Amino acid sequence: MATVPPPASKRQKTAAAVIASQQAEIEAIPEGSVRIQFVDRASGQSTGPPVSVPLAHASVKNLELLLNNIQGQEDAHDRIPYRFFHDAKGDVAEALGDGADIYTSLIKKGTSTEEVIVLQYSPQAVFRVRAVSRCSAAITGKSTPKIISKVDDCGIR
Repeated sequence: MATVPPPASKRQKTAAAVIASQQAEIEAIPEGSVRIQFVDRASGQSTGPPVSVPLAHASVKNLELLLNNIQGQEDAHDRIPYRFFHDAKGDVAEALGDGADIYTSLIKKGTSTEEVIVLQYSPQAVFRVRAVSRCSAAITGKSTPKIISKVDDCGIR
């Protein structure tokens, strides 16, 4: 049985309305596309040719799906989560956040859409949890102790 939370109080509703009115509108991403070259961060090898991606769909999650499809991992359970890095003019590679997109992370900061953007990627740790449907081996637990009734049974004389 699920617990249903109580409805919000009038004070909570008015505070939420004030916060919502103060929030800035989200900036629209312009139309256009950007060419992205994926490079393995560990080996330095490029993964396929540069790919043209629309700016409106160039989020980190979509880039993960695209990279998994390029590598042939199309099934949902085979996909690997990746962390993307951008090397800005020979400086230290800057990691893109999980909820980031290419427009706000790179294009607004001065990266040109005319050039091929090189994104380095590295796989993140994957922890898979699988359901256990049945026991595959016997587990010893509490057992009733054997009661020795005779002195001869225990080997003492």
